[in-house]
Amino acid sequence: MGLAFVDIATISPATLLAFEEANRAYFESMIDGRAPSFYSLEGVAQHVAGLREEAERGTAASFVIADAAGALLGRANLKRIDTAAGSAEIGYRIGADHAGKGIATRAVAFLLDEARDRGLATVEALVLASNAASARVLDKCGFVPAAEATGITVTTARGTEGTRRYRISLA
Repeated sequence: MGLAFVDIATISPATLLAFEEANRAYFESMIDGRAPSFYSLEGVAQHVAGLREEAERGTAASFVIADAAGALLGRANLKRIDTAAGSAEIGYRIGADHAGKGIATRAVAFLLDEARDRGLATVEALVLASNAASARVLDKCGFVPAAEATGITVTTARGTEGTRRYRISLA
């Protein structure tokens, strides 16, 4: 399957909103839910404007994942970029209809290439303790569980649970 990783700032708010609304319940079963105000054209436009500002500062890079026909399949983000420390964190979400097809693994590989291109040495990811599929993706891409506890909990549609931190050295 041909995939394109496209700067999120180039996608229309209506297209991104449709993707987010179609996958809202699925995403909220695994990550913190977004504020209700996000789910409007204005809310999505403000969200993208914030991501654009982070990209201009060099602290983030946000992408949508599209198929050959241009349909959105997911999102992939390099965030909390700290060039002085040589580190960043990644995040990704794949739409419910496209989960389990290797797209997340390809997204993580893409994000690691982006991190290398920026000269970063360490990349981390947080995963819900119960999200075995995401942990497998990170494992396939060379991440290892970090020894320290995150102390971070996430409230999803299923309740509150802990997270695990994964790390990879690119050096």
